[in-house]
Amino acid sequence: MTWQSLPMTGDCEYHYEEVRKFTLVKETPKAIRIRLENHPDKISIWMPKKITRGYTNTSAWFWAEALHNNVRKEEQRLKDKRQEMTLKQQKGVA
Repeated sequence: MTWQSLPMTGDCEYHYEEVRKFTLVKETPKAIRIRLENHPDKISIWMPKKITRGYTNTSAWFWAEALHNNVRKEEQRLKDKRQEMTLKQQKGVA
């Protein structure tokens, strides 16, 4: 990875949250896709590089609001997908 994130500073401490265990799935010029290893479903989310600080291969600090929004959206997407599959299976059986 050639991209270098900004360092974590004291000014950012209250607005950023550290994610300690993740796997880099994909990188684009503006964002990274990470799989959250500590999440029960091991979900993958996109995070903009612009709001990423102190990046290493397995941990980084992300702007807390964006991190929580992205996690919630992905959890909801997976929940909707499971419900849709269940409905399709029920229709196929009936």
